[in-house]
Amino acid sequence: MNPNITLQVVEISDKYRALLLFGKPGAGKGTHAEKLDIGRYFHMSAGGMFRKLNPETEIWREVHYFMQNGFLVPDELTVRLFYATIEQNEKDGICIPGRQVLALDGIPRNVDQVGLISDRISIEKIIYLHITDEESNKRL
Repeated sequence: MNPNITLQVVEISDKYRALLLFGKPGAGKGTHAEKLDIGRYFHMSAGGMFRKLNPETEIWREVHYFMQNGFLVPDELTVRLFYATIEQNEKDGICIPGRQVLALDGIPRNVDQVGLISDRISIEKIIYLHITDEESNKRL
């Protein structure tokens, strides 16, 4: 073996790397996420994910039922849609998991969702954008 060559074992993760953006409505999560380096980060918002659903699909009907009746969409359904959206974005070539970090806005929204996504998401950073209730109300 050549003494000038060093072998290094690199563990390849099959998890998506992620940055989580938290804050009250109107705090600027989406605004700040859109300003991130587009080549390095891929912004994904739960609200955007729900708004882009095709009304002719079964998952839209499931989501719409909860939203129309004033309920939060259940965690399992939200995470199922989250993964389907990521996979579609990969197929479309707009999300490149090995090169981009997911900038997540609105997901996970609670500890249960963290548990549901932790097998496929590696959280690298958490950013909390603080604004007062008064400022949040003004912005909405």
